Amino acid sequence: MGGEAPGATSQDPATAALPVEAKAGEPVISGAVVKVAIVGEIPFAGSRVVWALLHRGLAARVLCPDEKAEQTALDAAAAHPGAPGGVEVVRGDLGSPAALAQVLEGAGGACFVSPITLAGRMYRPASHPQDVTRFVEAALAAGVQKLVYHSALGAHAKAVSRTLREAAMAEDTVKTAKCKTYVARTAPLMGPGDRFLTEIVGTALKPMPFACVLGYGSTAVQPLHVYDMARCFARFYDDRPEALQPGRYSLAGPETTTLLDLLDAVSARVGHGKLKFHAPLFVLELLGALRKGSESAERVNLLFDTFQAEHNDAVRLLGEGGTLATIEQAQRDILSATAGA
Repeated sequence: MGGEAPGATSQDPATAALPVEAKAGEPVISGAVVKVAIVGEIPFAGSRVVWALLHRGLAARVLCPDEKAEQTALDAAAAHPGAPGGVEVVRGDLGSPAALAQVLEGAGGACFVSPITLAGRMYRPASHPQDVTRFVEAALAAGVQKLVYHSALGAHAKAVSRTLREAAMAEDTVKTAKCKTYVARTAPLMGPGDRFLTEIVGTALKPMPFACVLGYGSTAVQPLHVYDMARCFARFYDDRPEALQPGRYSLAGPETTTLLDLLDAVSARVGHGKLKFHAPLFVLELLGALRKGSESAERVNLLFDTFQAEHNDAVRLLGEGGTLATIEQAQRDILSATAGA
């Protein structure tokens, strides 16, 4: 079947519940192909955005910092051999003005992909505000008409975690661009390689009968499958059936749960019951204060922020008949990928 998701195999049902071919009435761009430049984290989320763009008949040019990123982008193209668009790759990262200018040249749209997990930002966390400023300035210099910035639910100037404070700061930078700008706040993404649910699955699979839980595991999350995120992002660049208004969109999955419930659900699925040892929150706060600025302190701070959507725009962006993958489906995806590794 054409349009298969990148990396999908008989043991990797990542798109079992996701549309991989156009449904009746689903818009497909004809005529001139719109090219979208993609920068940021590529192997996990960015490559899925490439897949979704090609699925809608668009073209992509991807800034790839290394061979792994380049290969995942090319794998996305291989999943759509007959697509009218295509994929170009540019080797470099956001620290290179020349590479950034090259990836944006002639692009009608640009997307900064930057997933946030409960451990922090996946791509260049130390320089994120500066990276976003470079991205916006270079995109405007290249004449890009649509900018999409990947933010996070809970982004706020007064958030506990630096990660979400910087996301709010980056949103303000994007809003200053004199073009159509879209801020897409997502919940933690799930799927093979997510560094979120994958970590929980890894804990459940360990043979020891106990597990350490930071705090009481009560942090509420509304995780979104990475392929659903990608399909929503591609919709920003497709004006059919109608153009989306610039602004901020909240994208989350269909279920709200907690970190502890996620661990219990996976443990039950794999048959490894766990005795949980909880690290009290007041102890974590004290350790976080002593290690201020460290990765471990940021992991603690993120437990005090929010990752739920007051309203969820994901279904509306996916269109009539659009459905969101469940946490159970994502668990199966990750377990299949783990078994096939």
